[in-house]
Amino acid sequence: MMDWIKDILARHNLGDEYSDQLALIVWDEVAGPRIARITRATLLSHGTLTVEVASSTIGQELSLLQQRYIDEINERMKKQVVTRIRFVPGHFPLPPAKIVIEDASNDKGPVPDFAIQDQRLSDAFSSLYKTHRRRERALLKAGARRCTRCGVVFFGTTAICPGCQFDEIDEAGRKG
Repeated sequence: MMDWIKDILARHNLGDEYSDQLALIVWDEVAGPRIARITRATLLSHGTLTVEVASSTIGQELSLLQQRYIDEINERMKKQVVTRIRFVPGHFPLPPAKIVIEDASNDKGPVPDFAIQDQRLSDAFSSLYKTHRRRERALLKAGARRCTRCGVVFFGTTAICPGCQFDEIDEAGRKG
């Protein structure tokens, strides 16, 4: 950092606060590129790092790894800066996609036999299956991809969906 910036920070007793706020920047490095895409460190106050997450489910999964993140952030900062991480839902807009679902009358593909005695219930499951299949086709046309691991259709740039990515994180956490 330039000397004049250090002088201004020192004059206003902000040097420690500035260095502590570097933990916000360190979060992306500690979390890794996959997690950094769906999280954002927003505030460090009284040792609590607030991290916005794309969903509460993601926050719950990350809270299981909280201590590992705290230790790594403090190690990189070379002092005890973070004592707790608070994961809160944030807003992560998806890329705009125009999705057009086809008319049900165009779907002539085979429908699995659900082996349900009640004809109304069997028809309802068949209709649900056809709708799901049309939705997947529409998502794929709009630029989504199918996860190579579980088969779910999702928007993203990776080969596997976020759910499978968290499975890998969980497996790495148990091994390490």
